[in-house]
Amino acid sequence: MTPRRFFLVALLTAISFFARTALVAVSQDYTAAWPYCSTTGNYTMASSYQVNLVQLMADLQAGAIDNRGFNVSMAGKSPDTVFGLIMCYADSSWDQCQNCVRAATAGVQQTCQFSREMKAYYIDACVLRYSDKPFFSVADLNVAYYGWIYTYVSDMVGMNATRWTLMNRLVGEASGSPLRLPNQSEVFKDSDGSSQMMYGFAQCTRDLNSSECTRWLTHLVAELSNSRPNNTYGAVKGYSCYVVYQIGRDLGIMLPPSPAESPEPSPPPPVTTPQQEVSHANKPNNSGTSGVCMFLFFNAKATSPPHGLDGRLIAGATLGSLAAAVALGIMAALFWRRRRKDTAPEQELCAMFDGEPQED
Repeated sequence: MTPRRFFLVALLTAISFFARTALVAVSQDYTAAWPYCSTTGNYTMASSYQVNLVQLMADLQAGAIDNRGFNVSMAGKSPDTVFGLIMCYADSSWDQCQNCVRAATAGVQQTCQFSREMKAYYIDACVLRYSDKPFFSVADLNVAYYGWIYTYVSDMVGMNATRWTLMNRLVGEASGSPLRLPNQSEVFKDSDGSSQMMYGFAQCTRDLNSSECTRWLTHLVAELSNSRPNNTYGAVKGYSCYVVYQIGRDLGIMLPPSPAESPEPSPPPPVTTPQQEVSHANKPNNSGTSGVCMFLFFNAKATSPPHGLDGRLIAGATLGSLAAAVALGIMAALFWRRRRKDTAPEQELCAMFDGEPQED
């Protein structure tokens, strides 16, 4: 492996270790909840598999934002090919979707260090998977998350009958929907004569064909009935599908905007500390050389509740991660300065990684 390639991979890996969430300042917890990380056959530092994984995450992020919150991709050649999938849950906002996609792909190497297979969901926002084996078009039959509210209806029989009617109708619609995410409602009449609206939603990853989507959604609907017999809210999330219902309150389903109408994400708020205010501006470089960009990453630790519905504020930065970011910036600056001695002044910055020195 060339020194240039080793430096790039080492730098990217170091950043992923120190950054829990990269370049995203949001009021939502995008930490992976109980991720599955393989432990056999792990890849090594600066290996071809790691290079491919870095490329895959970049492709998944860009593709998901351009493709209405979903993308599948692969990177590299056998035996180091990496296959990946990312999907936003449609009961999150478009801003939440984009922020989750960015945070998940940026922090994947910290979530599962050196694992050749990983799958994780990020509560209320998105799901991410990658593997050294192809898995597209085959549903993952594992349940990742159960959600519920501790309020109940007295008429369990009537509620279950209404829920079966609603959810089974959604299963049929999901299999024929291009986006695989129908939502509908059904009137629930309690035994005391009162009526409320029941809202339901079903979602499959878009790589699944109709029969595979139907098969796994049917399984999740049965799981929903068994685990939440009379709760007013219940959800079951898998790595391939998702079902949820709620009585008396709309679920707030977000249909992803088409590429032509996709809004730009809201800019993050400025980060300030009691000691200093960090401002970002283009300043002249008096040395006569090109400037070096340094990205600051904040290590925010948060604990995800097993069945909470609200996000928690991510804030603060540890001194260790801040020092690491500064050290990485200095290392990049020294490398760039040394590189310039052998590189023509007009050569692009990308040549540091992709190009060869130009002859004078």
